[in-house]
Amino acid sequence: MPARPAFIRTFANRNREVDSSQPWFAAQCVRREPSARNPGCSIGRRQLSPEGVLLISQNEEVPQWTFPVAGSKPCADSDLRHESALHTSRFRAMAQYPHQLIRRFEQLVRRDPASRGLIGGDGSGPGIGELLPAAEMFSEPGGVVGIVTGFFIPHRLPLHRLPAGGRTLSTGQVTSGEFSEFGSAETDGPPGAAVLAAVLAELGFTPRIITDEACRPVVEEAARSVGLPAEAVTVGPMGPGAGQWWVGQRVVEKWAAGLTHLVAIERVGPSHHRESIGRNDPEAVQSGDFERNVPETAFGRCFNMRGEAIDHFTAALHELFPDDAVDCPEIGNCGNSSEAVSRNLAGEVSQKGPLPRVATVGVGDGGNEIGMGRFAWSMLRRRIRGPAAAHIPCRIATDRTIVAGTSNLGAYALAASIAALHQRIDALREHSCAAQQAMLGRLVVDAGAVDGVTRRPEPTVDGVPFVAGIQPWACIRRELGLPE
Repeated sequence: MPARPAFIRTFANRNREVDSSQPWFAAQCVRREPSARNPGCSIGRRQLSPEGVLLISQNEEVPQWTFPVAGSKPCADSDLRHESALHTSRFRAMAQYPHQLIRRFEQLVRRDPASRGLIGGDGSGPGIGELLPAAEMFSEPGGVVGIVTGFFIPHRLPLHRLPAGGRTLSTGQVTSGEFSEFGSAETDGPPGAAVLAAVLAELGFTPRIITDEACRPVVEEAARSVGLPAEAVTVGPMGPGAGQWWVGQRVVEKWAAGLTHLVAIERVGPSHHRESIGRNDPEAVQSGDFERNVPETAFGRCFNMRGEAIDHFTAALHELFPDDAVDCPEIGNCGNSSEAVSRNLAGEVSQKGPLPRVATVGVGDGGNEIGMGRFAWSMLRRRIRGPAAAHIPCRIATDRTIVAGTSNLGAYALAASIAALHQRIDALREHSCAAQQAMLGRLVVDAGAVDGVTRRPEPTVDGVPFVAGIQPWACIRRELGLPE
């Protein structure tokens, strides 16, 4: 006799048949200890549907009071009902009100633990309301997503203290017998890019992480940490002129392979020049503010938060993104048309004719990252701290730009938002806070990553202790009923 189909029981005790092969989200289910009233009940593994209802395995009796409570212990009837109702409501909220949930995610990551200045103490600043529309760009699975990341931090270290995996580039030089111009990718960016890529892969997308030779060891280690295959990472060359040719070639290949999205996570981009500032912030041109504060020698340069130009350590991966901008709420001029892409890339690309439109997203925290061209130069300049604030803002705009306390947090929030829209919270389960801490340790020890603020090889992000910096991600996971 064939086994009867599995069924689910809701909080209201209504039954309906479902396909037991569907990828329901596994969660820990609490059941009371055996009693005279409910004989044979014990703690066991159960499954939830996206709506928060319990999926019961085939040929199993279903106690009416049995409901999922992640991470709980056996408890009295009253406690069980209370905790179960709270946990179930999270999943019902995800299914019925994902937009409100995603807005909550944005509030959680719009904090400024590193005091970068873009986000105010009340959460004000550029990027409010960008997370939800950015996540909605991924509503249809099956596309190819290019994720550009890696921010190189040059610094001087004694030769005997060079961390394993660090890069000494041909553009660097030994300044004395004891010190070397040395550097490595920072800890902000690659972890978030790896988590986003892994989640997208679970949801049916094809992610491709794109970086340059300078940041390769750290980015490859981050990809390995989340179980991505080696071919998921694409590495661009360094050197003058190589970037534009490589980008052009890769774009042709990727478009042919169905590229649908480009996401930049903590990836530096070039600053403004006279032409771009005219589109981005006409008032700054008319007032002469831009000309007074930005010398011509700073036009089109890539700057770190200290105002140091790092063009020699940065491949031109920003050329993947259009350098034109249309209809930004802050500047009225920020788009991503196929004609703009064709104009912006190498000559052999433009000869191919108009390219398919690609949705673009930027994730940053300091104002110098790809995507920040979506916001007016004058507004970023007022918020960026330090004497080089006028030089730093990146001119490259994206369709949507997520501003968070750190770029890792912005990427985590984007991954959680996409998973919530797809009702696939199970895709986030493996990326716990403990997993992020372990990844940071591997990036530092095995790949030579450094903290972008302290420049030291330590498992922190932007100078913030791990426990403090990871709190927004812990809160997001709690909102979803996931273990931290």
